[in-house]
Amino acid sequence: PSDQFARGAAWHWKPQRLVDGFETIFAFQLGNSAQLCKKVKELVFGVTLYEHCALTGSDGFALVLRGGDEVAALGRGGGSLGYGGLISSLAIEFDTWANDNVGDPAFDHVALQRDGTHNHNSPNCLAGSPPNFIQANANNANIEDGQDHSVLIEWDPLTQVFRMTFDGQERIQVTVDLENDVFAGNSTVWWGLTASTGGAANAHSFCLIEFSNPTGIP
Repeated sequence: PSDQFARGAAWHWKPQRLVDGFETIFAFQLGNSAQLCKKVKELVFGVTLYEHCALTGSDGFALVLRGGDEVAALGRGGGSLGYGGLISSLAIEFDTWANDNVGDPAFDHVALQRDGTHNHNSPNCLAGSPPNFIQANANNANIEDGQDHSVLIEWDPLTQVFRMTFDGQERIQVTVDLENDVFAGNSTVWWGLTASTGGAANAHSFCLIEFSNPTGIP
């Protein structure tokens, strides 16, 4: 729901073997009618002088791969998008709120973050660190538009290439050893989506279309 200071997660019940590789396709929609209102009151009697409302939205969501024994987990909310602090993890974040303290750009963006870090200035930011920020939608700085968008994420264990496309356009492609570098030799991970809001709010919804272990990923 479009509530302030909320967070949530949805995890698949079955772990994924990294050696098999994977491909996932999902659709998501972020609302375009999140409204944040502030009242200005008279100091002595507390009478409301005026109320200012603005359409805004926060904070975004992430697809997360995570090590560990437990199926479910939930990290910090707000600008941490529900995955903050989850160690032994890899998150593809879709961030819709610019938090200057962690180096966010002004536009809605994507990034590849590890070990529960959401700071773009950290060495744990594997893609999307300054000055190479990645706008989520190549054609529009705003993805909180009430429209469906499609995302494809795939990992090829043979080439160790991890890539993501947004509405058919490639936004992330990096080479990273998931098993030995990110997950310290663990060959299976849990996967799911996390999301959160802060002082502003927005509706976050998604629909999983496909998750498979393809061979010969291009």
